[in-house]
Amino acid sequence: MILEADEIYFHPNDEGCATVGFKAVTGDYVLVNRDLDPTEQDASLGFDGIHLEVSDQGWSCYDGISRFAIYPEKVEIELNAKGATATQQERIEIHYDLIPERRSQLRAVLRTIFDGFPNFADVG
Repeated sequence: MILEADEIYFHPNDEGCATVGFKAVTGDYVLVNRDLDPTEQDASLGFDGIHLEVSDQGWSCYDGISRFAIYPEKVEIELNAKGATATQQERIEIHYDLIPERRSQLRAVLRTIFDGFPNFADVG
């Protein structure tokens, strides 16, 4: 899937979650978020990882990302078997155009979401 993002939303702490959303003019979107302080119950249910949603809540899962890389003008997401099954995608590429200040802010929120995730790459 290739998404040309016309709108980008990101927040470092939106009701206890770090959130990034990319939306295209077509209505398609990719949302990535992580609970910053999950409860024991959330953890026991598997809701303490990185959440990915692709264009509909029915196409979402936790811990479905095997690799996430951010570049100056795009994001590349590779999905593991769980993520591919849940979203019907194996790979997602998101293109965007941001001024340097907003790009820096986006990178900071993504670093918060992927803190401790071994396959996160910030490539500039």
